[in-house]
Amino acid sequence: MDPSSSRSAAARGGNARTWTCQVRCVALTWDQTLTDSDVGLCCYRVNAPQSLTTKLFHYLSHGLPVLGTLPGEMAEFLAQRGVGLTALDAPGCAHALQQLADNPDRWRDMARAALEVSRAHSLPREMQRMADLLEAISRCSPVGWVGGAEE
Repeated sequence: MDPSSSRSAAARGGNARTWTCQVRCVALTWDQTLTDSDVGLCCYRVNAPQSLTTKLFHYLSHGLPVLGTLPGEMAEFLAQRGVGLTALDAPGCAHALQQLADNPDRWRDMARAALEVSRAHSLPREMQRMADLLEAISRCSPVGWVGGAEE
């Protein structure tokens, strides 16, 4: 993780289990969570009907590698872009966090990639892609469409 972080220093000191389990029972704002974290956690129940969540892109925009718990599209997105890891259960999550704590260079590479991916998928860019798609759809002939289109 970030070698300058006190949490990361504690993790490298051999007591990573304590580090990975530190949770303060205080009210934190979303901004505090993003700025005080080394990894973003996208944790969902098994078989949750989720895919690429907004939370994922919030984490990436703050340069946070992501630990996801969803197989499928999110897992592929994280792996293909080198921005995070996927684990399907608590032991797997602990193992993934330990891997990042043990390898600060890997964490740094993922953090850099997170910012690059965030820039490539910024809201203005995604809105333009959607507008372009809608414009292309509007130019298509409805011939062959199912339901409501006259033949």
